[in-house]
Amino acid sequence: MSFVLNNYQQISLFDSLGFLSERKQKILDKSWAKPFSDHIFSNIDERLFAPLYSDKRNSRPNAPVNVIIGALILKEFNGLTDDEILEECEFDFRYQYALHTTSYENQPLSDRTFSRFRERVTAYELVTGKNLIHDCMVSLAENIREYMDIAPTVRRMDSMMIEPDIRQMGRLELIYTCLANLVREIARDGQAGLIKGLDGYADPNNRNRVIYHDRSTPQNEKIQKAINDAVSLLPKCRDEYGQTDAYQLLRRAIDEQTKKDDNGGRIPKSKGDGMAPDILQNPSDPDATYRSKAGKSHKGYCANLIKQSDSIRISFHRHQCEGCPYQSQRNPNIKKKTASLLIPLKSRRRILESAELMDVETRTHISRIRNGVETVPSVLRNKYAVDKMPVRGKLKTKQFFGFRVAALNFSKLMRFTQGKLKCRSFEPA
Repeated sequence: MSFVLNNYQQISLFDSLGFLSERKQKILDKSWAKPFSDHIFSNIDERLFAPLYSDKRNSRPNAPVNVIIGALILKEFNGLTDDEILEECEFDFRYQYALHTTSYENQPLSDRTFSRFRERVTAYELVTGKNLIHDCMVSLAENIREYMDIAPTVRRMDSMMIEPDIRQMGRLELIYTCLANLVREIARDGQAGLIKGLDGYADPNNRNRVIYHDRSTPQNEKIQKAINDAVSLLPKCRDEYGQTDAYQLLRRAIDEQTKKDDNGGRIPKSKGDGMAPDILQNPSDPDATYRSKAGKSHKGYCANLIKQSDSIRISFHRHQCEGCPYQSQRNPNIKKKTASLLIPLKSRRRILESAELMDVETRTHISRIRNGVETVPSVLRNKYAVDKMPVRGKLKTKQFFGFRVAALNFSKLMRFTQGKLKCRSFEPA
């Protein structure tokens, strides 16, 4: 499939837009479709996504990228599914107007357009490490900032944990599930000799019996048995299955959840041994991490929300800062493991923002900026349901999150054009 820019946006002689009554035209101009058409769709840079397609001109052209991106933003803005946004694009004139497709006899979207596009973006990031959706959303946020005449000299940051669509697993269930996945894969290949004595793990009904229904065996004994079985299996199947996901996840679970005892065996880690934040939470989503914030435990992905600024925040290991001869002059923020330093690009700004020189109005303005960014995680959770995204995995989750942040930015832009709000736009980091 070759990449072609969407040039089919000129109004034709028989465009349905030219046949609207005056009343319908006024309704359309007051709807969300007009600001989206003027400030979002028109600023989508299709060229960012050219690497996803072939450069050969003799192959079938791609579906218009700006239509796909715009439709996915509107999908999140209005809380729709892929099937629902497709139906809206076919029958709702507002969507066609917003996406500049009123001249199309048939809308340039199908039931597989969105999923195939997301697959291409994911595969590209997996190979190159470049998140095209992020770059596109940041570009749109910058256009919104310029239109709303927001000075790029203020920066506020907040973070949030995005809950993945996975179950919370205890140590026994995690190790048992990883072991069972590997055993079942070996059993499907007919390698019965490798899993001799571990046949029970291939039985899907045995999992609940071991984890939940067996009350006669102490929990620590069940955990230790699962560890022993895993440790005995891993070296047997390393040569044939060492590169499989099932093997790698079991190896990771054992490394993260156990430690060596005095005899060289593996035993469960204790609370005093500590756990890294990126330990495996569930084999269904290996990318999910763990974090403790405000006294609560969270699993998932950490998202940072950033505003414009004229300063730079740097972070490094604590021991590097403690050995620096300029520590007393810089006054860094030293935490348990890291140290951070905010470097202003204009020293004048630091003076103007000092508490002694700020009047009441200025302090109130700055406090509103802080409060504004701190409400964004709540809005993303309650209105845009970022904790209930229908995908698993970090790369796929980032895509949905990016579109939902873009939908939030558009809602602010729309209220701004209606004279109801003056606020900042946000970027996913």
